[in-house]
Formats: sequence, C-alpha cells, structure tokens
Amino acid sequence: MFRCLSMIFLAAACDAPDADWGAEKSAYTERCDGAVCADGQSCVEGFCLRPNDADPFYVPQLRCGDGSKQPWEPCDDGNNSNADACVVGCQAARCGDGFLRQNMPPNDAAYESCDDANNDDSDACLSDCREARCGDGALRTDLQPGDVGYELCDDGNRYDRDACIACQPAVCGDGFVQDGVEQCDDANAEPDDACLNDCAAARCGDGVLRADQEHGFPGFEECDDGNSEPDDDCGNDCYHNRRFSGAGGSAQDLGHSCAQIKSTFPRSLDGLYWIDPDAGRAVLPMQVFCDMSTGLGGFTRMILLQPELALWDAWSEGLLGQSEGQEPFALPLALLGVDAQELQFYIARDGRRVTPVMSGFAALAWRPNSDSDSFDGAMSSAPPGGEQQVCMAPLAHVSAHWNWSFASAEGCAAPGASGAVLFGDESGDLVEAAMRFQAPGEALSSSFSSLTVWAR
Repeated sequence: MFRCLSMIFLAAACDAPDADWGAEKSAYTERCDGAVCADGQSCVEGFCLRPNDADPFYVPQLRCGDGSKQPWEPCDDGNNSNADACVVGCQAARCGDGFLRQNMPPNDAAYESCDDANNDDSDACLSDCREARCGDGALRTDLQPGDVGYELCDDGNRYDRDACIACQPAVCGDGFVQDGVEQCDDANAEPDDACLNDCAAARCGDGVLRADQEHGFPGFEECDDGNSEPDDDCGNDCYHNRRFSGAGGSAQDLGHSCAQIKSTFPRSLDGLYWIDPDAGRAVLPMQVFCDMSTGLGGFTRMILLQPELALWDAWSEGLLGQSEGQEPFALPLALLGVDAQELQFYIARDGRRVTPVMSGFAALAWRPNSDSDSFDGAMSSAPPGGEQQVCMAPLAHVSAHWNWSFASAEGCAAPGASGAVLFGDESGDLVEAAMRFQAPGEALSSSFSSLTVWAR
C-alpha cells in the first residue's frame, strides 16, 4: 500500500492534478528526510505519518500560505493579501467572497469595484461585484429620499424621453419631453409661454393668453377666449376681430382693403388710402395705392417690381419697402384673405395695364423654383367691358428662368395667347431675378422699368 501511495505522491509532486486525496492519503503529507519527521511523526516508507491526535486539517511544514500549492489547495500564492487572485484559506478569489480584488483592469471580467459578499442587486454593490449606478437596470432600495444615488426607478438605459429619467419617474416640468405623453417640457412654471404647465404646446384657442411673443411674430396672441367661434370679439387666430367701415382717409379711419373701401364708399377715387389688411394682426396699418376705376374698382397695388430684383414667394412672402412709395415692395397676396383661385388681379408694365383682369390661378403660380410643375385651375380673364372667358387647359411653368407663370405649352394659356410669364435671365447669372415680361397676346417678352400687380 505504501509503495502505491509513494507513487501517487511522487506523481503529484511532479505535476499532479488537483484531486480529493481522501482521509487515508492525506495522512501522508511530507516525504521523510533521512527517516526523520518533524513534530514527532513516524516515517513510514519515505512518508511522514500525521500524528493521531492532530486535527483533520493538520499539515506539518506544508501550510496554506507557504507558496507551495498542494493538491488539496485551490491556490497558494505565499502572501497574506486578500486583494489578489488567492485569498485567505488558499481559496481562489471570486465575486461574492467579501474581499475586494484589486489586481485586474476595469475591462476584465474578473474586475471588482466592490464585493459585499451577497447576491443582493438592490444595494450599493451588485451581484457581479460592480458598484450600483443609475442606469444599470437594478433598482436600488438601500437609500432614503435625498441620499446621493437614491432611485425610484431604473430602466437600464440613459434615454431621456421615456418614463424613467435619471432614475426618477418622468414628470411634467423636468425639462425632458416624454414620448407619447408630453408635447413639450420647458422646465419652468410660466403658464403663458410656448409650453403650458401641463406640458401641452400652447396653441391659439387653448384659453391661455401667451405673453412671450411680440405682435406680428408666430404664436403672438392678442386674445384667447378658448372657443372656436370665429365671429366674436376674439377671432380664431387669437386677434381681436375688428370690423372696418372707414373710408381709409387716415390712420385713424382705416379701411380693410381697397375692395372694402370701394364697396362701402362707391364714389372713392384712385389714390392713396390707409388700410389694415389683416385687421390688426401680423401686418400693421399701411398706406397703399388703390385703383378704384378698373373693372368694378377696388384693386390694391400689392407689388411694385423692378428688373434684376431677386425672386421670392409672392403668395406668402413680402419684400422690404413702403407701399406708398416708388421703391420696390410687395405685400403677400394671401394677405387679402382670398383663396388663390378666387383672387382677381391684373398686371401693369411701366404704368400701362397689359393684362385683362384674370383669376383662377393656384398659389403655386406665384411661387418660384418649381420649374415645369403643372398646377390645376380654370384660368379666366375678362377684357375691358367684356365677359369672363374660361380656359380649362392645365397651367404650367414653362421656363427654368421664371418667377410667376400662367402659361402652358399649348392651348389658351400658351405664351402669346391669354397666359402671362415673368422671365429671368436665360444666359447670364441672374436666373433667379426678374428680367422680362411677356403679356397675353404678345409674341415675345420685353424688358420693363417697373411691373405692378394689382389684386382684389
């Protein structure tokens, strides 16, 4: 038996795998040196026999911490440190042993930033030996409100538009817009700005008067009565409804438009008048030229254009300048409050009218940068003293160098027929500037000193 045991020990001393030696084999823990054993042990066939009165873990001369790993030891690094891979008792370090391992880089799987010897994921140290943090997906419950790190929720992400933000439940007023719940969140208690205190976006008709915008700017409210009645004191655009019946003779006797003045005062003559086209809304009162004699009268001079003037969206945008002067200017045609296809207008070149009174053009007709786009509409025109004639042909922009166009490639709206086209420079660099105009009935376009558009 001892020869077999000797063979086993020698094999283990060379490079034996870790194994359970059992009670019998662990009795021999040291080779005899000259048949002498320490601690009064007996030497039996080259091995020291453990004393009978020794405790079960007695190991003479071969001890945990001597730096010599024995088959029954998971490890033995010969030091007393509990911060490396081998801790007290010659046990391999592991997460949860209560010892903070400090010899691994942070990106290693065995790295520990804490070790509280438990598997509780609701305290300061998670079961994977990482320190608890907001966003780790584990709800921490070991702190009180006001403590650093206190959590009421932890959804495991850092997304700031869901129900849990910085480990606190999302609420209106936290400065983060919660998806599907809030329209806005400006983190203030101001009830009269662009974001209401219930995190709904301010809108005309919500019953809350905004105070954060100046007159004429988007979102400005002169009133807000919270209803959808268009004809009461507060209109549905949150401006006071003003019913003009003045003759337009001064800034204190405003008219709404030249058409309104002519309708209210039929004997009004051509000349300058004071109007407020949007009834005190975005555009302040102004002085304009009114044509009270063409057709039934009531045309407002909306545009005064000169050559090489950069193009713009004539339907919804304006230009700098004063409408009562002779410098270029433009009021948005939509300001008259008439649908695009209902708008009546004519064009004068160098002070002489060169088109009949026309109507039936979509707003697209007045917008640049839509080369070759067609738009639907029944263009109609009326010669002086004549009846309205309707052209059902589709209308289109026919040149890459245009601003406004009421022409199509064929039919009654073709260039030289009853259509009209404003051209840019086809050969130079001014492709976005007005250069020539082709009026109905003209075979070719021609230059101009001024081009005016009158509308009602």
